[in-house]
Amino acid sequence: MLRKNLHLSLFLAYNFAMNKRTNEEWLADLRAGGDQQAGALEDLRAIILRGLPYAIAGRLNPNSPESEALVEEVVQETLMRVLEHLDTFEGRSQFTTWAHKIAVRAALTELRRVRWREVPLPEMDMNDDEDNSYRELPDRQASPEDQVDRKEMMKRVNRIIMEELTDKQRKALMAVAMQGFPLE
Repeated sequence: MLRKNLHLSLFLAYNFAMNKRTNEEWLADLRAGGDQQAGALEDLRAIILRGLPYAIAGRLNPNSPESEALVEEVVQETLMRVLEHLDTFEGRSQFTTWAHKIAVRAALTELRRVRWREVPLPEMDMNDDEDNSYRELPDRQASPEDQVDRKEMMKRVNRIIMEELTDKQRKALMAVAMQGFPLE
């Protein structure tokens, strides 16, 4: 951990020394368009490319081919997000720190998606012929009329799920609702 913090501190110090633009200059250059914007984007890209592998080193080996592909994808996504959200930069930190934070969040989100992408969704059979009452948690305080209404509602929801969702959508819904898989 100390070694990772030392690497990150050295990176930030180097980044600060190499960063000759002020926050206002970054904003002006990125809003300018043309060659000025292209130059600022290339400088920002280089800064993020240098720092992002250190930020995700605890989750992915920086020397692995997967890491290189992920970093490149995240850098491109980050540059688009930075341009899209320039007006939200409040100036409470260095511009590059703000952009780097966007990159780290994008990388962590992508790492979560990759991790869950490989998890197979269980085969869930939902047929109208079966008794689906086990899918509804009983409410001990509901009146008999409310229980009947809820059972009818659950039948309608089940019918809609079976008739209007694709198999993939149905499996994903069940995995999120019943097994707590993350929505991503």
